[in-house]
Amino acid sequence: MPKLAYSATRQVPLKPVYWVGSSLDDLRECPEEVQDVVGYALFLAQGGGQHPAAKRQHEGRAMKITKSNGNVFADLRLPDAEERLLKAQLAAEIARIIAHRKLTQRAAAELVGADQPKVSHLLHGRLAGFSTDRLLAWLTALGQDVEIFVRTPPRRRQGQLRVRILAAR
Repeated sequence: MPKLAYSATRQVPLKPVYWVGSSLDDLRECPEEVQDVVGYALFLAQGGGQHPAAKRQHEGRAMKITKSNGNVFADLRLPDAEERLLKAQLAAEIARIIAHRKLTQRAAAELVGADQPKVSHLLHGRLAGFSTDRLLAWLTALGQDVEIFVRTPPRRRQGQLRVRILAAR
C-alpha cells in the first residue's frame, strides 16, 4: 500500500497538548484503535477543530480546576477520610523504607512477619486490609522509632490525626 502524504491548503498553527497527570501513560495502555481515535481528536482540537464525538465547553467558561483541601479521601467524600490519609502516609513511608533498603517483597515480608502478597498490596496502595496498628508494627519491624503524641490543638480547632516523618539524624 502506498504511503499517503498529508497536505493542507492553509497552514494552521497547532496548539500544544498538555498531558495531565498520568494521562499520556494511560492512553499508551489503551488498544491502538483507541489511541488512533483519541490522537485524531486531539489533532483536530490542536488546530481549533472538534471531533464529532467531542463535547465543547460553553464559550467563555473556564475548565473547572478544584484545589484539594489537603486530604484527597475527604475530597472524594470517603468515610473515615482522616484514617485513610493516615494509613496512606504510613504505607508510603513503609514503601520508601523498603525501596531505600532495596528489599524484595519477600525479604520485606519476612522482616515484618507477613506474607509477600500483603507487602504487594501495601506497595500498590490497597490498604483496606491494614489497620493503623499493623502499619505501625511494620514500621518498628523495619527498624523505625514510632512516637505518638497527644496534645491539645491550637486555636480551638478540632483534633486531627497527623503523621510527621522525621529524617534520620
